[in-house]
Amino acid sequence: MLTRHFHSRLLLSYVLSNTLVFLLPVAVLGWLMYQSAVVNLRGEIESATMRQLTQAKESTERNMVELSRIAAKIAYDPALTPYMVRHDRYASIGAIDALARYRALNGVTEDVHLYFRGGADIYSGLGVSDFDVFAKTYYRFDADEAKQFANLMDTVETPYVYPARTVVFNYMPTRMLTLLFPIKEQTPYGTVLFWLRESKLADLIESAADSYERKSMIVQDDGTVIADSRAGRDDPLSAQMVKLLRENGEDGIAQVRWSGQKYAVAVVHSDKMGWKFATAMPTDQFFGRVIEKRTFLLLVLGLVLTAGLLAALLTSLRLYRPIRKLTRHVRERFGGDADASRDELEMIRHTLDATLDMRQDLEARIELQRPWVEQMTLIKLLAGDWTASEPDLLGRLAPDMAGRRLICAFVLLLQSGDDALNTAGRDGSTALGKERLLQRLASFPVPGGLGLGAELIQERTIALTVLIYELADGETPKSAQRRTALVVQELLEMAGSGAAAALAIGGPVSELQQVNRSFVEASAALEYARKLNVGGALFFDEMSDRQDGSSWFSAEEQLKLVHGLKMGDEAVALESLGAMVQRLAEQPQSLLLLKCMSFDIVNTLLKTMNEMQVREDAFDLRELAEFSSLASLEERASKLVRILCRTVSSRKASELALLHREVTDYIHRGFASYELTLDSAADRFGMSQSSMSRLIKEVTGSTFTDYVSDLRMNEIKRQLASTDLPIKDIVVSVGYVDVSAFMRKFKKSEGITLGEYRKLYAK
Repeated sequence: MLTRHFHSRLLLSYVLSNTLVFLLPVAVLGWLMYQSAVVNLRGEIESATMRQLTQAKESTERNMVELSRIAAKIAYDPALTPYMVRHDRYASIGAIDALARYRALNGVTEDVHLYFRGGADIYSGLGVSDFDVFAKTYYRFDADEAKQFANLMDTVETPYVYPARTVVFNYMPTRMLTLLFPIKEQTPYGTVLFWLRESKLADLIESAADSYERKSMIVQDDGTVIADSRAGRDDPLSAQMVKLLRENGEDGIAQVRWSGQKYAVAVVHSDKMGWKFATAMPTDQFFGRVIEKRTFLLLVLGLVLTAGLLAALLTSLRLYRPIRKLTRHVRERFGGDADASRDELEMIRHTLDATLDMRQDLEARIELQRPWVEQMTLIKLLAGDWTASEPDLLGRLAPDMAGRRLICAFVLLLQSGDDALNTAGRDGSTALGKERLLQRLASFPVPGGLGLGAELIQERTIALTVLIYELADGETPKSAQRRTALVVQELLEMAGSGAAAALAIGGPVSELQQVNRSFVEASAALEYARKLNVGGALFFDEMSDRQDGSSWFSAEEQLKLVHGLKMGDEAVALESLGAMVQRLAEQPQSLLLLKCMSFDIVNTLLKTMNEMQVREDAFDLRELAEFSSLASLEERASKLVRILCRTVSSRKASELALLHREVTDYIHRGFASYELTLDSAADRFGMSQSSMSRLIKEVTGSTFTDYVSDLRMNEIKRQLASTDLPIKDIVVSVGYVDVSAFMRKFKKSEGITLGEYRKLYAK
């Protein structure tokens, strides 16, 4: 079996690949582990360095804040005012003691000096000194430097850092940083000088806890060096670090190369002080830490080399086994190539590509048919033919509203056909204008819900099914209906049809499956509006108040019965009939009077039957008239209702079949015309483009474009096979203008050219 397996190129590639996978570590694993150790160690050191820098920055900021507070205390110390210090000998001694106390308040400060502007003396915790002596003895300034420093003390208005330099402190040369704080910044009259030892600041950055060689600096944003851990020594890195810090203001660690050596430079910036804290470390000094791991690496690599070949073989067989099973399944299920030498993955890839192409094509077809499905769902729902559960219906019609509770639903009908809605297209195309209107009404928001529109071809109306999910405080379904009517009228006005269109609104229902009742009510209101030429919005419940109904039962139920019969909605008609009989049964009248009252129901049925032009022999009218009780009346009337509704349904089916024949005949007669388009066909039959497209899809199973293309293609094939007409003339004669484009289409569809087709099939 193993020999048979090795005939597979895929398995051989697995063995070679896994062998390389296990052999390559022999050459590269040591290098990878070595690099990993260095990177990890360097990362730890760099993280520790960033923490040290951040701590140094925070500590320095705290010290600077404390020095600022000390300067403020000195400014308001009555013992350190110019008057007290200059004019009272004992006060001068007290000032020296006070400065000594202030010096002790901060551990980073080596000494505190006080200078009154315009004066010649400088006071400190050690005594009083003339400025010239102070400048020459302590700072060892030359004449120009002393003059500049004196001017600085007289003019500084904000805290200022004087760069570190060597001063004499306790008779020893020490590098000190001088911080100058003006006394009372608004109207300064003096300057406080704090001496900070440079080594203390450098020690905040450079920890002695590790043995790594590093260089640390504190630099102002303008490049002035505040502190340098190697100050006083010849260090070429200082200038390069200052340049880097001046150009780079980002916190973090940068990798640089100076004088042929790589350095990791960590930088932390203090926004409060405008200082940058930085430290630089050579990156190659870490490699010595991993030398002791070489012995371990050699042992590991030897074990890998010993087990490599065996592991490669076993792993290859394990990986190949599920692919072999999958390949066998693909060949059995999809009829794949039986050639065992073919690459199994290539075959699976080919099968998956074909499957995905089929899925994408199917998804595209589903997406293309989605509007059609939604329209058909609405139409079936209005006809009362939909039995699915309400969540399923809502998922089909309003996916965005899934999971929300439906409060009520109702139907609005717009007068269509040869009426005002046909003026929606202002470019001369009735179908195009109606299509634009339907696009607006296909799905539109209403206060608290959603409206969905569909064109009813046979009824020549546009039905709007409104779903209400939310009512405002104190609002009723009737007020929601009125607000929805205003929204629809605004949409009609935007389409140019609002002034003349009649809008009929049925009553609200609580369940979506009952929306056909609202549709029947809206149909009754629309018929009433047409008969009396009533414009604007007409509500069914308001219309029923205008009818001369019997006081024995409500005019609303009588209207629903009549229009349920005319619409062929058996459920609504039977429901209304039952309500009318129940109302009569509740009347406290004699049997004779009740029978007379019952004839109102009989007359209503007969009158509707006459209006529907149903022949009298379709039902035994004598049986209807000779009822003996309300129960027998309801039974016999229900029988007539069912007959009338079936008659209406049959008529609708016949009319729809006739419309189907007329449409297909129209297309068959005119498919060779350049002027035949979906718009012209819809315009011819007084419907929108989408409704015409839906109708053609129902009849032929194809879209309008595909159906016309098939007719033209068949006619071209017929003429190629039976006539000697030039190919160009044949193509032009069936309605194609671009002959070259059709020739390419024919070649792609049939696999041969038009000329080759004629040679093959010519009679």
